[in-house]
Amino acid sequence: MWRKHSKEGGKWKDHILVMGSYDNNNALKILLQRLEVPLAFCNVPQDAIGLPAEHVHFPYCFVLEKNLEVKHLFIPDKVVPMLSEEYFKSIINHYYSDEL
Repeated sequence: MWRKHSKEGGKWKDHILVMGSYDNNNALKILLQRLEVPLAFCNVPQDAIGLPAEHVHFPYCFVLEKNLEVKHLFIPDKVVPMLSEEYFKSIINHYYSDEL
């Protein structure tokens, strides 16, 4: 999805930070190169954010407001990929609708 919208010139991707916990920075670098992720990424220690979602050890997404309040927490499910697509469309439309 990010590839499609980044080609359309949307600046929303400049406001997205992907965080993950990887023991091996080289493995992380290779993964990001293979996926061609055009988003900022940082490697953070396990459970560093302090959200209960960290304890399920699944990827999750959220919107962080300017006051550092977490909104729209979402844990994607591989079984229902269309749900993830709808979540990201909803977030993009809600926060960046003037850029699409």
